[in-house]
Amino acid sequence: NGENIYPNTADCPAVGPNQNVINSEEIDAKTLPQLIEDLGELPNDCGGDQTCQEKFYRKAYLEKRFRCSATLGTQGYLFEKGLESMRIALSCDGPNASLFGSCCQTDANGQLFYNPVCEPTAEDQANGFPAFLRPDAKLVVVIISDENDCSTPSDNKGLTSRLICANQGDIDADGDGLPDIYQEKYRSAASEFFQRDCGNYSIADCKANRCEISYNQSMACEWNRSALTDVNEYKDFLQKLKAKPDVQIILAPVVGFRGYTEKGNVMVYNQANDYADPLCAPSNDRNVKNPLLLTETCCPNGQCAKISTNFSCDIAQKDISAVPGTRYLELASLLGINGLGCDAYEEPQFDMESLSYQRKGFCLPILPNCVANAGDCSTEISVTLKCKNPNDCSLGNTQEMALSAQDWTLNASYGNCPARIELLNQSLSNDLLVEIAYIDQNNVLQSYQSKSCVNICQDDFVEPLKIIKNRVAQLLSTYCLDRLPTCRISENGTERICSAQEEANPDNYASSMIVSRQCLADTCDVQEARRNLAYNTEWKLRLNTGESCMATVELLDLPPAASELSIEFISSSNATEE
Repeated sequence: NGENIYPNTADCPAVGPNQNVINSEEIDAKTLPQLIEDLGELPNDCGGDQTCQEKFYRKAYLEKRFRCSATLGTQGYLFEKGLESMRIALSCDGPNASLFGSCCQTDANGQLFYNPVCEPTAEDQANGFPAFLRPDAKLVVVIISDENDCSTPSDNKGLTSRLICANQGDIDADGDGLPDIYQEKYRSAASEFFQRDCGNYSIADCKANRCEISYNQSMACEWNRSALTDVNEYKDFLQKLKAKPDVQIILAPVVGFRGYTEKGNVMVYNQANDYADPLCAPSNDRNVKNPLLLTETCCPNGQCAKISTNFSCDIAQKDISAVPGTRYLELASLLGINGLGCDAYEEPQFDMESLSYQRKGFCLPILPNCVANAGDCSTEISVTLKCKNPNDCSLGNTQEMALSAQDWTLNASYGNCPARIELLNQSLSNDLLVEIAYIDQNNVLQSYQSKSCVNICQDDFVEPLKIIKNRVAQLLSTYCLDRLPTCRISENGTERICSAQEEANPDNYASSMIVSRQCLADTCDVQEARRNLAYNTEWKLRLNTGESCMATVELLDLPPAASELSIEFISSSNATEE
């Protein structure tokens, strides 16, 4: 109905340390009378069916706990530090360390660290630890913010890799111009690493300029980017929390997307005395957009001078606004398929007529042959819209729609994107994806499929949360192989080992594998005797999926709760693995 909807927290109790942890054991232990006492009588369609009522009230209780934990307001500190808050929350010297049990250990240097392959002690098990960050569990980090991250090394002096910013990091007892902490850690390479962190700064100037920002400057986080914590630190930190991070971690930043000039250059903001052009002065009226602010005129090569950050979305009529969450999106990109968000060069763009953000551009990762050799791309590239969910799709029963060459254009000079397909007569709605087929320079057929764009610039959180839920379900159906099965080709009733080129096709490994499933326990959602699952219709193999997995087995449907999966294969070393 166009009204703003804000979460109601009137029924939320005050919470103390560690009380924001929500676990299934706590919810399952509550009786129906206890749930009703906490929530009050709620209208439902269960009638006198107690089992139905228990499920209904447990779901309502879970929704309340999440709503109360996640609603924090917007009146806090000016410079938001979401990435450092994440690290502190998951650190063994942070406020939640007591929940991690004996998985928090001490290394040879006396430093606390989380051991991702720890075995809980008998005391842990008796007390229900680890209550959070369990070694075998998936870790899903969801960040919701309308600002960029502004974490600095000074926010966590114990874990920062920029040693000048650590506790006593600027002490130079022997007066040789190198802080003692660098000599202790890097010895003969101390000068090299100090220069990496400080450039040509002296010790004092480096401490002043590379460890924290000026809190008297509203644009300090954008203008003084070199003083922020390197995003790679947070990638390394997250991946060390899991033994197999490729199949155990998801990062989902629900933030503002990046801004681009008309040439595809990502916009960054720099302190300056003057605008790049006098016409770049922004309007004081939120409803009046200055279109030059998004162009090379104001941001040559993406370098914006003096102007404040352009909003990813700023629609006064809908009370929606957010600036680009570039550091969150950078971390998502570093995590590959485990980082959700919006892919670079594919973010929505503002449409002045509809006052909405429309997604029309899609970046092909490999250059099409027709671009490299000045061919006719209208005949060598096919663009098709397809339904994500056959039961809920604006295309109806057709399920897909091929676009004509008049419906799209190709841009071969958009930033660092090799080639970008741009829709002309429509934008991509949330229920659709784009599939693009083309021949590359090596005469190989390439198939591109657009991914969902998770962002905060929407009327509600239904779509972002749906995307996150689907990715979590996919991760729960993904299993890591630390060895490759044997690659085999069947020809004329015999089998042979694959050639080097054939090894790139995951289908050629399936004949060496058996994937089976059973569920016999009383706790099974659906009881099922052991049976072999069919390749292509029930599972797929994917290669080169990350640093900790040689390949992954992905079930095409979420397995029933409590089911057991067995993966057997002959490895490339001719050993049988299970």
